[in-house]
Amino acid sequence: MSEEIKKFNVEIDATTYEIINEVSEEYNYTDKEMVDYIMKNALEEYVRVYHEMKKGYMEMAKINLEISHEFAVSENEALSYID
Repeated sequence: MSEEIKKFNVEIDATTYEIINEVSEEYNYTDKEMVDYIMKNALEEYVRVYHEMKKGYMEMAKINLEISHEFAVSENEALSYID
């Protein structure tokens, strides 16, 4: 399977650029290999955290729904006394 390469420009600050250069030289990687590695890992981490957060919000929504159903009867009863 051939992987299609897409190209785009990314602007980074001078400090980040220097870090990438230093690490690339120290470990004998090209700048492209470093940026590819960083991007891949950052995106994987982003997706992992996103799915964990989504799962947490869905679990909390279920709990909130259960709580609201449990108190619906008492809320309706309280409203009957007010009206």
